[in-house]
Amino acid sequence: MSQKTTTSFNAATKQQALLELDQYAASSAYSGLHDWDTTRKDSLLVVKGSVTRTEPVESVFVGMVGSDRQQLGRQGNFNTKYPDNLPKAKFQLIVTQPQRVELFDRDYLKAISSLEAAMNTVAKTSKREHFILPGNWISLNFPLFEERTPESDADQDVVDATAGYSVASEYANFWDTAKEKFHCRILDVFDINDERIDPKDFAHKLRAGTLVEVSFHLYHYPIGKQDAWTSDTFSAHLTQISILKEAPPVVASPYKKAARRPPYTPQSPSTRREMSVSSQVFLSKGAGKRRHDEVDTEGGTKLNEPVKKIAHTDSEIDDDE
Repeated sequence: MSQKTTTSFNAATKQQALLELDQYAASSAYSGLHDWDTTRKDSLLVVKGSVTRTEPVESVFVGMVGSDRQQLGRQGNFNTKYPDNLPKAKFQLIVTQPQRVELFDRDYLKAISSLEAAMNTVAKTSKREHFILPGNWISLNFPLFEERTPESDADQDVVDATAGYSVASEYANFWDTAKEKFHCRILDVFDINDERIDPKDFAHKLRAGTLVEVSFHLYHYPIGKQDAWTSDTFSAHLTQISILKEAPPVVASPYKKAARRPPYTPQSPSTRREMSVSSQVFLSKGAGKRRHDEVDTEGGTKLNEPVKKIAHTDSEIDDDE
């Protein structure tokens, strides 16, 4: 059976290809690409000059998957304690600066600057939340549901995706109920060979340290009232993730304790001879200690001077004589 060929990653080649895209947030063309559609309740970053002003910018950047706040199980961030929040369930992903890949490390900081500039043109306040976080982290999400419509019900791919979307047994009843009014959305995630990854494998494949190319749409929601805004919420909705370089393998710690208690080792009672020898050894050591102490008390030797080994066997006695 032939083995699958793995695509090698070349950072310079990949960067050059991305820099040719206007929507690559680290490119010089990105700032001239976008505008905000503010005719909606949630402003959307759209392509400038688009006829309908509804074509969203598919912003792209490269970063490293972080280890915090990840919700990539098939149920996303849904908690059974809050069943009413199920329609708002989503995947959550934190991406960080790829410091181990120099070319994309610099591009990441350029992308941050470009995205902040875009935010400045629509923000009502200086308090911008839920997108670019302290430490240059970027927060992204992917809503798991969309309301059913006659159009979506007529799309066989959407219907099949919803029917085939499964979750762990503890969530199954909630999903079955939700499917009556909603369709399940499927996030496109691709491995290093550009092959689609099943949602059940997202958490494993997108481990901390994975280098990813991320595509998303950016939304803005002002918080507060007209002329009395209190903050600005930005939400990056994922459209695609491509793995460029897998995370380093996890090395098992040599100090990791056994997951299960080891069985007891059978023990047999000591024989009379073994107990006799053990007693003689103990008494001999005690006698040597007493003689050592007596000599010290009389000033015959210096404190801590080694005492002659006490013979424990007949052969040792013969050798000493």
